[in-house]
Amino acid sequence: MENIIPTVGVLTFSNNQVLLVSHTQKADHLNDSKGLPGGRLNEDESEIEAAIRELEEETGYIALAQDLIELPQTYSAKIPRKGGVKNFSLKVFLCLKYSGDLRPSDETIPLWIDLSQLNNLNLLPNTYEAINQGINYKKQ
Repeated sequence: MENIIPTVGVLTFSNNQVLLVSHTQKADHLNDSKGLPGGRLNEDESEIEAAIRELEEETGYIALAQDLIELPQTYSAKIPRKGGVKNFSLKVFLCLKYSGDLRPSDETIPLWIDLSQLNNLNLLPNTYEAINQGINYKKQ
């Protein structure tokens, strides 16, 4: 059986925009691909701890555990990367509140994207579906 790499993503909305990150030359993802701020879990790290850490590392935003809601679906996909195709699972957390200043990292550039522009972007697999899940969850 193929190794599945567990990852987390953080879904943040503001008005009609969603926070995504664009992957740079230094990232393992293909250049200019866009996805949710997130990444792999460190050893002995919970999914929510990883979500909080990845959000801060990739965007500069700080969230607390009580401000994140775990969405019900876990996604999986084979994702082409610079080192070849790898199999990932993705657990998404909806971020209700954050603080801090938006800033890039070595591997990502955070961007607020209008929801109407999502179809024009090179999105990582499941990003569009996760955004829609978050929108539907917010409407409940």
